[in-house]
Amino acid sequence: MKVTVSGGFWSKKRSVISNISIPYQWKVLGDQIAGAPRSNALQNLRIAAGESTGTVQGFPFQDTDVAKWLEAASYSLRFSVDTQLENSIQEAIRLIGAAQRDDGYINSHFLSKEQQEKQGIPDIEIKDRRWEDLKWGHELYTAGHLIEAGAAHYAATGKENLLSIVCKLADCLVQTFGKEEGKQHLCCGHPEIELALFRLFEATGNASYKELALYFLDIRGTDPAFFSMTDSEKNDEMRKWLDADYFAAHEPVRKMRTPAGHAVRAVYLYEAMSDAVFYTGDKEMKEALFSLWNNMVSRQMYITGGIGSQGWGERFTIDYDLPNGVAYTETCASIGLFFLASKMFRHNTSSCYADIAERVLYNGLLSGISLDGTKYFYVNPLEVVPETADARQDHMWVKKQRVPWFGCACCPPNIARLITSIDQYLYTEKDGEVYFQHYAESELFYESESFKTVLEQKTDYPWSGDIYITVKAFEGRAVPFNFRKPSWADSFSVNVNGKPVEKVSVDKGYIRLERVWRKDDTIKLSFPMQVKFMYSNPLVHENAGKTALQRGPVLFCLESIDNTENLSTVIIDQKEAISVEKSVIAGCDSIVLRTKAYCEQPFDQDDLYSQTAPERRKIDLRAIPYHQWGNRGECEMRVWMRTV
Repeated sequence: MKVTVSGGFWSKKRSVISNISIPYQWKVLGDQIAGAPRSNALQNLRIAAGESTGTVQGFPFQDTDVAKWLEAASYSLRFSVDTQLENSIQEAIRLIGAAQRDDGYINSHFLSKEQQEKQGIPDIEIKDRRWEDLKWGHELYTAGHLIEAGAAHYAATGKENLLSIVCKLADCLVQTFGKEEGKQHLCCGHPEIELALFRLFEATGNASYKELALYFLDIRGTDPAFFSMTDSEKNDEMRKWLDADYFAAHEPVRKMRTPAGHAVRAVYLYEAMSDAVFYTGDKEMKEALFSLWNNMVSRQMYITGGIGSQGWGERFTIDYDLPNGVAYTETCASIGLFFLASKMFRHNTSSCYADIAERVLYNGLLSGISLDGTKYFYVNPLEVVPETADARQDHMWVKKQRVPWFGCACCPPNIARLITSIDQYLYTEKDGEVYFQHYAESELFYESESFKTVLEQKTDYPWSGDIYITVKAFEGRAVPFNFRKPSWADSFSVNVNGKPVEKVSVDKGYIRLERVWRKDDTIKLSFPMQVKFMYSNPLVHENAGKTALQRGPVLFCLESIDNTENLSTVIIDQKEAISVEKSVIAGCDSIVLRTKAYCEQPFDQDDLYSQTAPERRKIDLRAIPYHQWGNRGECEMRVWMRTV
């Protein structure tokens, strides 16, 4: 299957990433952007390679910023020929190779004795500290992202230079970890290596990588004491959220039923569990995986597709605990949820997984990056009051505006690697059938034993629900095309060659059209996009009596720059008509919603409480897509509004 994004929404987003974000991020990694926190990532690799002196800086997983950037940059080369970018990629690969030890180990934060000697570190202080701190050291997590970068670069370019480096790294891991006597019987405090080893197995066919991934899953949670708090940590009240469940290691994976702990750790683990189920058919693990998925998306997920509501520990808490103003919802967690949703389809051909993935794409993912591609949110709340964010300790994570970079910068290159690889998720092949998962202007080239075809898709999705498909070529027998009916669509219509199709089969959320297709056949799908009033389960206490606006897959919000100050005073009337208008926000295409609403008038300054209800006045209300908020200056933002 080959897919080309040919225009429309995702082509524009991908161009911003390719032409602006990726070059910008390369400069940040090289500490060349004024006003951005120092990354030190490339400098650390130069130190590890013996090409520079100094002390490595930053987190022990700083190398992963380079790895994820490499992945995004490699994808970009598939649709954008760029000699300068290719040179930057090769320089990054050269540095990683130069920093690699003879046995394959790579991590600039954990230098060998020889590397430390070259730095002039006193002999008494020299010690090889690798594998000393698997709980917090992120060594296997870092190795995982390097391995993913190698697999991605090979798939995108066909070049094996980075692949050979990461295979040597993976071989080092195979020799170090495993059930055999003499090997280390531990796993990493941050899952990632597991899914990466599965990916490397797919790229190379080397079964030892798959077996090591399965081993890491098997031993996870079998020794929760290793990841539990120490006696001294138990005396610190703030450490209670950093116990074994924080590491997703509080119980064996096959016994897990409810998402717990650090959201990114958790969802990366669930991805690996999905891979394991796919390759082994493990029934116990599958039962655990589906239980974790169902609880997460039905009780612990925001309407944006965000997960992980608590800032301290960046973690899951309890069912229905989804506060808006202090919502953490790390961008990386949403990205991990997207990857997991895309993998879940392998086990059950239901549209519910692509529906969740779509919610992430148009809301929780895109909110993490500015429209110009150079600023980022790590945390994605659903309500921001700038003065409160400045004043309250429990809002310490909340940024009033996107920022140029982070000291812990996992999110920016993660956003880039997803958007540049978006073509890989638009269509899925399963059991010889093609499934349309996400609608976007694109071309599909597909060949199987029973048929081959070229399909062209035209659409203005997500702003319009009209999808146009033209069969540019077809050879073979009668086959079905399966088109996802989005969960937000109350109705739909289908035309083939200009004629309505009256009887349409819908199976597990997919519209199924089967026939012997011919060149120049046309299909038109229409999903009417009405503005919807969305409501939370009443058990989500903070949203009681509130509604949110959604049109198609796009969630909307209010900004005070368009409306009144103190957005908490706004009360929406569901009986009022809502108009839909094309617009431009910060130079990007948009849709805005307009309606009438009420605004409660504040009491006199001396009155904090009153026996008299506040007076209301009618106002004009303007809502914009949630993912576009914060691009026009500092202001209040709110997703959930009170209702009449």
